[in-house]
This record gives sequence, structure tokens and C-alpha cells, in this order.
Amino acid sequence: MVTKVRTKRDSVRVDMKIVNRAHAMVLLPKMGGEPPKIHSLEIERFEPKRAWVLLPLNGELPAFDAIEIKAGGTYEDVLYLHDPISIKYPRQEIPLYGKYRIRVGYFSSETDWKAYLAQSAALAQLPPEKYSHKGLLAPKYAYSKAFEIPKFSSQR
Repeated sequence: MVTKVRTKRDSVRVDMKIVNRAHAMVLLPKMGGEPPKIHSLEIERFEPKRAWVLLPLNGELPAFDAIEIKAGGTYEDVLYLHDPISIKYPRQEIPLYGKYRIRVGYFSSETDWKAYLAQSAALAQLPPEKYSHKGLLAPKYAYSKAFEIPKFSSQR
């Protein structure tokens, strides 16, 4: 659930509260730091001709630790976005305005999380030119309700 969107000329801050509506604990991959940040937070933009399109934010490195959210529990996080978002291939810059939603990856069992960790550890042993996250066990995804990011007058 997105709780607040703050825009500046060159950035957007999205405050959110992740709510576990399941009847069991879920595990969210996390990045280090204090407070820990959810590694699997992503943003999708609504494009009428293509529906929801995932915008690239994170690198391809896997997470090796998780945030546990008990059944009925919550976790608050913030997603900072640089405006515009730069995409390497095809090379372009996407200005942030319009309709968006947050996508968060999670694992619904400790068994799946441990399988993900084992695969990640095996991939980490490969030389960088052979590393690819494509075979990695994918998390399940939950989505926020859509929200609007207003257009600044300086944006085209």
C-alpha cells in the first residue's frame, strides 16, 4: 500500500507500508543497511498500448538475507526514484509522471527462500561474464493499488 508520494524536480519518493494478508509468514529479500531496505521493490508504469510495464531499477545481484513479516504484520519502506529513469538498452530516459504501481517480490515458504539462497550462492561462484539471474528461483509478486505521479512543468 502506497502511503505517500512526494515529488521534486529531479526525484520522486514513494512511502509505502507492506501488509502481509496471508495466514503465514512471508520473506522479502532485503539489502543491507539500517533500516534494511526491501531488495525486491520495483515500479511499473501503466502504458495504455502495453498495460503495465516494469521499469528497471535494481542491479542483477541477488539478495542473501530476508525481512520476515508475520501473518497480519506490516513493514514500512521508502522507494527513491531519480527523475528521469535512465535505461541502458535501448538507451532512453523515462520521465516520471502518470500512473504507476509498486511490485514487491516475496517468498511464501522458508523452503523456497532456502532454494533461492542455494541457487544465489552457486551463481555467485561464477565469473562475472557467465553470471545471469535468469535461472534463479523467482519470488511471487504482490502489487500496490495504482497511484499518480504528477507532471512537472519542466517535463516534456
